[in-house]
Amino acid sequence: MWKLMVCFRGQAAAGNPVSACMNTHPKGAAYGSANRVGTNSPMSTQRAPIFKLPVELLQEIAALLEPSSAAAFCLSSSGICFAVGLRHLRTYLSSGRHTFETRKNIEVLERAFPSHWYCFFCDKFHRHEKGCGPKDFRNETNRPCVESNCYLHDGWDYILAHHHVRLALNRHLWGLDYGIPLESFTYQRIWTFKAFRTELFAKLNVEARIVSGHLLLYAVYTVTGSRRAFIRRQLPDMGALQIPQIVYGHRDSVDGHTGLASEVRRALSGSERVSWSTELCSTCATDYRVTARGLDNDDSEPGRVATELKFEAWRDLGNGRNPFDSSWRAHGEIGNGLHRTGGDVIRLTGLYSGDIRRSFVQGVRLPYAMRPGSRDFYPTSLCELGGDLDWEFRWPASVTHALTVLSRSV
Repeated sequence: MWKLMVCFRGQAAAGNPVSACMNTHPKGAAYGSANRVGTNSPMSTQRAPIFKLPVELLQEIAALLEPSSAAAFCLSSSGICFAVGLRHLRTYLSSGRHTFETRKNIEVLERAFPSHWYCFFCDKFHRHEKGCGPKDFRNETNRPCVESNCYLHDGWDYILAHHHVRLALNRHLWGLDYGIPLESFTYQRIWTFKAFRTELFAKLNVEARIVSGHLLLYAVYTVTGSRRAFIRRQLPDMGALQIPQIVYGHRDSVDGHTGLASEVRRALSGSERVSWSTELCSTCATDYRVTARGLDNDDSEPGRVATELKFEAWRDLGNGRNPFDSSWRAHGEIGNGLHRTGGDVIRLTGLYSGDIRRSFVQGVRLPYAMRPGSRDFYPTSLCELGGDLDWEFRWPASVTHALTVLSRSV
């Protein structure tokens, strides 16, 4: 499909944003208006100073840029495209050494067309539906790539798919026309259910935040009921507590975050340590915390002491570029997938419990080991881990010590 878009022929398929540009601009696709500056920019009402430069100088500038920058420069506006041409764009789109790199290069077109977003899974552009979001998932176009790319959910009322993360980051990076606001991720649900022969009150809150180019999701679930409902057994039935998937679930298994059951038992035991403890799931790299506190009044049974059990989860959903990135895929619904195949082991080597929570609360940069000079990079595969010789990856001290001990014992 990308070859068709690069050629800019008049017979382009319907729905292609590039062909739409061809049909609307009097000078053809190369000079279409799809590359115009966003309507919210002051540049849309005045001529940019760069257009005062001679055409030969603009062409010389494009020749000195890196391939990715030259391709983006071609698509910066219709005037630049007219002066520079499409040679740099064609060269960049055809320079991919493998399928993943080729699809990554195609993303340069996404910024030029705010009406569409590029689907890495389908290898084509989907139309940006206005008003879409996790709370309006039922009104969106049904596409097979949504389920294949995994999703987080609270039943049908709230379904967070990968393209929601991508659109939120597109809006954050490029402007209001390119995606959806963070407010579309905010969600609350209150309900009651019966468990352990008593009435329990439940509440779920979800909110999102963008920090250093990553979308961080915070979900908190509280369940309140008579104290005897929780002390009836040493460990309550986790299924009976109706914990939403968006709080406890991940793609590795149906059991939830590692150590979650023991944290519930410890919280109900009244241990002081639990009030300040943040645990790290060893398979999906999610920070979570379980706390319990007594309430003076029990609305369900006046005169009795109630207990509030709270589950908090902080997730890093990645940068929204690639649905196969483990930083996203490790969190999704497992469905009928294979167990023990959805972990995020590579990222865990540079992560400690509480790091994601700290980034969400304080807005500080994510703590992953990053390439010097890179704004948004961390290894998500063994190939990336050792792909560049000029990047020195440093293991955490605990991992280094373990490797040293193992080498001496061999």
